[in-house]
Amino acid sequence: MAIVEVKMVSGWAVDLATLKPLVKEEENGIRRYEVDKNGAIQLYFDSLGATQKCFTLEVNQHTDVKNAKPAVVTTYDYYKTGE
Repeated sequence: MAIVEVKMVSGWAVDLATLKPLVKEEENGIRRYEVDKNGAIQLYFDSLGATQKCFTLEVNQHTDVKNAKPAVVTTYDYYKTGE
C-alpha cells in the first residue's frame, strides 16, 4: 500500500466534498483518504507502480497568509515509513 500525503499551504484547506468522488474514480487508484487535525491529506493507494497517476485536489483559501510556504507532497510505502 502506498500513501501520498499533502501538507497544505498555510491559509488553505482542501474542499472535503471533492474528496469522496476521487475515491469513486477507479482509474486514479485512490482507495481511501484521511484528513488530519492540521489539514494534511493522506491518500491511500493499493500500489503505485511505473504508471503515472493524476488527480486534482480542490482547495479553498480561508485565511490570507503573507510569505506562505509551498505545499509539501510526500509519497511513501505504508509498511516502510521509517526508511
